[in-house]
Amino acid sequence: MRRTFPENPFRQVLGIEIEIPQRGRCDTLLPALAASRDRAGRIAQGAVATLCDVTMGHAIGAQLRGDELFATVHMQIAFHAPLDEGPLRGDGSCPALPDGWKEAMASCRIVREDDALVASAQGFFARRPPGSGRPEDLPAWQGAGATSLENLLGVAVRGDALYLPVGGALLNPDGVGHGGAMAAALDLAMRRALHRSGAGEAIALRTLDVRYILPALPGDVLLDAQVDRKGRSIHFAQARAVSAEGRTLCAAVGIYGGLRRS
Repeated sequence: MRRTFPENPFRQVLGIEIEIPQRGRCDTLLPALAASRDRAGRIAQGAVATLCDVTMGHAIGAQLRGDELFATVHMQIAFHAPLDEGPLRGDGSCPALPDGWKEAMASCRIVREDDALVASAQGFFARRPPGSGRPEDLPAWQGAGATSLENLLGVAVRGDALYLPVGGALLNPDGVGHGGAMAAALDLAMRRALHRSGAGEAIALRTLDVRYILPALPGDVLLDAQVDRKGRSIHFAQARAVSAEGRTLCAAVGIYGGLRRS
């Protein structure tokens, strides 16, 4: 079963490949490109969050017959195993949708080449109203030369604040911040808050919960993160992406622990 998909700058930079084997199913592949890795050379957990979002979104798209638009509202990810150099494969599914549907649920599994489970996710998506089409002047994607996911995101430190420059390679086909890019940036903000609190560099996500409230329009977005609790082995943090007008665009809660060994 073949389907074509709109140009997607962030997915293109990460090199995510998509195949639709049947209705309501989506298979994806995240290659081991530099743009999807962390500073240690492993596949970044933020890139895995993007793979989950893409896999579930296209599983929903595989249920649709027309060009219906929808957006991620809520995504929950559990990380089950350490990440290596990749590549990673995604397997997404979405139940049949009724006529006039307004909301949809999807799920996915992310595995390594040896079929070991790396992550699993569930997502809640909402249909967008008619007339909220894609912009005709979507900027050309950039960032193919990124040396890491952190470099690709381009998060800037200004004083004690972090800012995400939404635009270019971080956009989705609707011309707003890609859900995966936003999740990855919130993860970076929470890691920075944990590092500054003394948690150290050797930490990894155990679970990530992201709620998307408003679209992130092109421009600088403030990343506001704080540590809820720093324990001996498990740490809790939260972060928000805030517009220039002070509106919360999306919010995340992360649970972190020490790095696991393969």
